[in-house]
Amino acid sequence: MNLPFNNRRISPDELNRLHDAARERALQLRREAIDDFWRGANGLLADAVINSRRAADRLAASMRRHTQKRDRAAPADPSSVALRRQFKYSTPEA
Repeated sequence: MNLPFNNRRISPDELNRLHDAARERALQLRREAIDDFWRGANGLLADAVINSRRAADRLAASMRRHTQKRDRAAPADPSSVALRRQFKYSTPEA
């Protein structure tokens, strides 16, 4: 709120009223700024979640394709495929 620039003295009551109005306006602006900040932060977080989910889906699809290619290239003997899978998931003995 702009004060008129003149030579008159402002009464204490008028000054208090102006201070109260300025404080109320500052609170209103602060609330709006906080709301804008969180709205933006929520948008960024949502975008990150969407992008992460898409990357995870692409990785899973790539791994499935890789497994399918590897299994198609495997020898026809089913026991060798079972052995290979068994060794893939087994942990080395200490």
